[in-house]
Amino acid sequence: MNIKEKLQLLRDRKSTIEYLVESKKNDFALQLENFLKQMKMTQCDLAESMNRTPAYISKVLRGDANVTIETMVKLSHAAGGVYHGCITRKDSQIQWLGIVKSAKEGASKTTVVKPNITNKKSNTIWGNVHEG
Repeated sequence: MNIKEKLQLLRDRKSTIEYLVESKKNDFALQLENFLKQMKMTQCDLAESMNRTPAYISKVLRGDANVTIETMVKLSHAAGGVYHGCITRKDSQIQWLGIVKSAKEGASKTTVVKPNITNKKSNTIWGNVHEG
């Protein structure tokens, strides 16, 4: 098998539902791991706040757990966050561009930037900024 055939095989695999599911599980695991660091929270802290074992949290963070949306919401909440999901067209890419300042941080102004979603032709489908 030459390199061109190997690349095509890889592209074909990336379009399977199985690949997409595993990719999104890993995306969630990475987001949760980064959020825990941001919140200065350990895996043990998260496990304790959810009445789960540290081994389960480790499994989630490795991307090995088959988490449901309910579990993603619960994990996010237990870590002090909120889970956000987004559905787009298959030919779209999302760039999360915003920062939301919490009132707990003493912010007098909150800026919310919604995701900028573009399709392969680089047409913006949705995106805006709201300052309050």
